[in-house]
Amino acid sequence: MFRLARPDDVFPTACAIRRPDGRETLEAKCTLHFLCLETAEARKLALRGNAELLRKVLVGWDEGIEDEHGEPLAFTEANRDRLIGVPYVAACAVDAYFERFHLTKNF
Repeated sequence: MFRLARPDDVFPTACAIRRPDGRETLEAKCTLHFLCLETAEARKLALRGNAELLRKVLVGWDEGIEDEHGEPLAFTEANRDRLIGVPYVAACAVDAYFERFHLTKNF
């Protein structure tokens, strides 16, 4: 049976962060926690940029996110903003969000 999601439902989502490393690209896996916005709102925020969308939908993460010293990074708004300030992280997180909720980026 289908149940309509509530506005505060959180969806753990696998995400592969692809990080440049010299001439190679390394991939690290993590689990991000997203809210599912209505399509029109998600598209409106995405048009403002990755950071705008992620500030609204990225509400947590599990293990897999570490600081520059290799220590687990707790989810806080400040740490979220640090993370989404990195262009390749923001791009991978937005890709995971759109894929998770089957949204198209053709808008």
